[in-house]
Amino acid sequence: MKVQSISLSTVEVTVTAHGNVTAKHRVELSARVTGTILWRSPAFETGAMVSAGAPLLKLDPTDYQLALAEGRQALASAKLSLADARALRQTARIEEASAAVDAAEARIDRAERDLANTEIKRRSTPS
Repeated sequence: MKVQSISLSTVEVTVTAHGNVTAKHRVELSARVTGTILWRSPAFETGAMVSAGAPLLKLDPTDYQLALAEGRQALASAKLSLADARALRQTARIEEASAAVDAAEARIDRAERDLANTEIKRRSTPS
């Protein structure tokens, strides 16, 4: 019987294997508004890490800025018509102008939302 001494050491092991690598998180991107892409984030690449809330794309906001300006003009006009109808105590015109004010305010809300949606950001993933 022969006795052999051993010592602790690091041994490099190489394993050759075949398989598929998949991302832990996958992001599907869609815009809520249409438009021409004016800017794309340098981080917007396959396999890149992107923080929640980081802007990825910016769409041309011109049409949405115009819609907002038109909505504000319509609201001012509707308010003027409402004030005029109230001053003249014309009940039918008051109701019509009041409805026009409500509609113009709704158009402004939509235009502001659409304008904000011209910047596409990575949303946080649900837990």
